[in-house]
Amino acid sequence: DAVTILHLNVFSLLISYGLAKVIDKMYVSTDRFFNSRRRNRALLEKNKDLQIEINERKIAELELNRYKEQLEEIVAHRTQEIIFQKERAESADKMKTAFLANMSHEIRTPLGLVIGLNELVAKTSLDAVQTDYITKINTSAHHLLQVINDILDIAKIESGKVEIDALP
Repeated sequence: DAVTILHLNVFSLLISYGLAKVIDKMYVSTDRFFNSRRRNRALLEKNKDLQIEINERKIAELELNRYKEQLEEIVAHRTQEIIFQKERAESADKMKTAFLANMSHEIRTPLGLVIGLNELVAKTSLDAVQTDYITKINTSAHHLLQVINDILDIAKIESGKVEIDALP
C-alpha cells in the first residue's frame, strides 16, 4: 500500500497544485471583477455628474433664450416708440416752421405799414423831440424787421426752401 499512499500524495499534490492555480485564478478573477465594479461605479458617478451638468446647461440655455426673447421684445417696443416720437417731433417741427413763417409774414405786413407811415411823418415839419421819436421808431422798426427776416430765413432753411443767390 505504499503505492497507494504515494498515489494519494501525488494526487494530493496535484490537487493542491491545481487548487492553488484555481484559487489563484479565482483571486485574479475576483480582483478583476471588483476592480471592474469600482471602475463601473466611478464611471456611473462621472456619468451622473455629466448628466447633471448637461441638464444645468440646458436650463441655462433655456433661460438665456427666454432673456434674449424678452430683450428682443423690449428693443422692438422701444424702437417703435422711438419711431413714433421721431415722427411726432418731425411733425411738431414742421408745424413750428409753418407757424414761424406764417406769424413772421403776419407781423411783417403791419410793420411795413408802420415803417412807411413813419417815413411819411419824418418828411413833415417836426420839432426836435418829435424828430427824436420818429428816429427811434424808425430804428426799432428796422431792427424788428431784421429779426423777422431772420426768423423767416430760419423757417425757410428748416423747410428746405432756401434760395441761394450767386453774387458777382
